Amino acid sequence: MRITQNQFFALAFDARQQHARDVLLAQQKISSGSKILSPSDDPTGTRRALQIESSLARVNEFIDNLDGARRFLDTAASSLTNVGDLVSSVRASALAGANGTLTQTDRDTFAQQIDALLDQVVGLANADFQGQFLFAGTANDSAPYQVTGSGVRYAGNGESIHAAVASGLEVVMNVTGSEVFGERTPLKPTFLGRNGIEAPVGLGSSRLDAFTQLDHVATTLGDGSLPGGGDSASGIVPGASSPGGDSLLGSHELEVTVAADGASGTVRLNGGATVEFTTADTDLRLEGPDGEEIYLDLSGVTAGYSGSVDIDASGTYSLDGGTTTEAIDFSDGEQILTDPANGKTIIVDSRNVDRVGSTEVIFQGGLDLFETLAALRDDLRNGDGLDPTALAARVGAHVEELDRHLDNVLSKISELGSRSASLENVRSFLDQQDLTLRDSLASVKDTDISETIIELVRAQTLLDAASSVSNQVLQNSLSSFLG
Repeated sequence: MRITQNQFFALAFDARQQHARDVLLAQQKISSGSKILSPSDDPTGTRRALQIESSLARVNEFIDNLDGARRFLDTAASSLTNVGDLVSSVRASALAGANGTLTQTDRDTFAQQIDALLDQVVGLANADFQGQFLFAGTANDSAPYQVTGSGVRYAGNGESIHAAVASGLEVVMNVTGSEVFGERTPLKPTFLGRNGIEAPVGLGSSRLDAFTQLDHVATTLGDGSLPGGGDSASGIVPGASSPGGDSLLGSHELEVTVAADGASGTVRLNGGATVEFTTADTDLRLEGPDGEEIYLDLSGVTAGYSGSVDIDASGTYSLDGGTTTEAIDFSDGEQILTDPANGKTIIVDSRNVDRVGSTEVIFQGGLDLFETLAALRDDLRNGDGLDPTALAARVGAHVEELDRHLDNVLSKISELGSRSASLENVRSFLDQQDLTLRDSLASVKDTDISETIIELVRAQTLLDAASSVSNQVLQNSLSSFLG
């Protein structure tokens, strides 16, 4: 078949256009760095590239989560390190302030220092990271600790914050305020007194320290058949000062010897010092070996009596300074005392109670860190007017509580550090995944510059040749037309 000149011209023009498009495509691949400029260029490659990009985006999300979790953990650990330093300073101030040679003015100075340190600890407990409060649990959009008239109140929760740092792997990136500063399971209560009151195996529901006041009510001697609770066998009755003056409680013993004429004799309490008496002693103060006291009326003693006289002294407990009282049950190993102000209870072993007085009850492990700091501050203020020995005992008990909190804080610092360190290996794994995916994406999508330059040169050569042919055809056609 004969090809006309117009057909030949059209073929040459089409070839030149195709080669021009090939040149443009090669130039675009080089300038964009991508060999897939549209899905139609390589449908299979496009699909593979989209899959790789999705995986890469997920890995980058994990990396962002991991980096954020590590910064959160490290910031929390740093804050707790500062808390530990402050608690150590409080401990030093408390022990220095408990020195028995100090004046109250000196103790007040140490109390002010502890109060200032308490404020700093509260500030660190309310530390945040990029607007998220570190120790608030998941309620971390507001400060977890609020100072109220009754102390420092926790407004956060106990929920953990999780961060996805790899496929199927999450890390807990926080510790809650209750874990670090808050309530802990109470241990056995400690009674700071010399009353014989003890802690039973059971525990009460009370968390806060309390004062248990033990008061004398009445003393009964022997069979108690004489007026005022006196003993008919020995003729001894409680003295006039006995109701308010006797300091003993529970069971005790008198040893009595009366002369044959009944005018005099000797008496001693609980194996203590022997005291001589006459029938003129109607309100004799007698002291036992541990300082316990009893007042006796010896005016009606039985002549020639020699023997022992049992003492049974009743009394009461009070948790509110005597406003409300509860009778002491000396046979009860788990007597329940209730504070009427808050309904909380303390369980005590009353079986060895032997004297009156005020006994401080400390629930070791029952105070949170802020309550412990406040307790040490108040100890040094000594509003109860304790003597140096009693004050040192109270401070010592609260320092033991403080030490438990310090150990807990240090434990949480270690825990946070371990979590942060464990993420290093995960980060290395993610970095390797990121590099592998980027290499895979490049092999699918990126332009091979050397190969594309060759394509560009080939296309440009063909374009030049096609243009030359087209120009020749056009020249011949014009010559024929003019000839």
